[in-house]
Amino acid sequence: MHGEIYAIARWVGVRTKSVRARLGDEDDGKLPSVARCREEMAAQVSQRLQELKAAQDRVNALQRAKAASERKALIDRHRHERKQLDERLRERWSKEAVARQTRFNKGLHGLWDRLTGQHGRIRGHNERETLAAYERDRAEKDGLIFKQLEQRRALQARLSPSRRQRRDWSRELGDDIAHAETQRMEAQGARLGELREKRLSKAWSHADRQPHPERRPKRSRRHRPERGL
Repeated sequence: MHGEIYAIARWVGVRTKSVRARLGDEDDGKLPSVARCREEMAAQVSQRLQELKAAQDRVNALQRAKAASERKALIDRHRHERKQLDERLRERWSKEAVARQTRFNKGLHGLWDRLTGQHGRIRGHNERETLAAYERDRAEKDGLIFKQLEQRRALQARLSPSRRQRRDWSRELGDDIAHAETQRMEAQGARLGELREKRLSKAWSHADRQPHPERRPKRSRRHRPERGL
C-alpha cells in the first residue's frame, strides 16, 4: 500500500508462522524480497509514465500541427484579403483619376477656361478630391490591417493556453519519470546490497560448519653435536 512496508501478521491478526506457511519464506525463493518488490513497482511506474509521456507527445504533435494549420490558413486568408483590397483600390483610383481628368476642356474651350480661371478652379478641386481619395484609401487599408491584427490576437489568445498546458504536462511527466527512475535505481541498489549480505552470511555460515583442521605438533629440532675445530 503506497509502497510502504507493513507486517502482514499484525494487520491480519494471525501468527507469523501461519503467514510464512501460506505465503512462503523469503529465503526459499517463493516470496520476493521487499527490495525486489520496490524495484518492480518502480519499474512498472516508470514504464507507465513513459507510455503516458509518449501518448502525450503524440497528442502534442497533433495539436501543434492543428495550430500551425490554423495559423497558416489565417495568414493565407489575410494575404488574400489584402491583395483583393489593393486591386479594388487601384481600379477605383484609376477610374477616379480618369474622371477628374475629363473635367478639363480641350481646344478653344480649354484655352478660354485658362483665361477665365476655370482651369485653375477645376485643378484645385481635383487636387482636393485626390487628397481625400488618398486618405480614404489609407483608412480602408488601415482598417483591414487592424481587423486582421485583432483576428491574429484572438487566435493567439485561444492557442496560447493550450500550448502552456501541453508544456506544463510534459514537464510534470518528465519530473515524474525522473523521480520514478531514481526510486528504481535506489531499490535496485538496495536489492543488490541484500543479495551481497545474504551471500556473505551464507559463506560465513558454511565456513563455521566446516571442522577445524587438527594442528600438527611442532617437530622438535634434534640436538646436533658441535663439531670440533
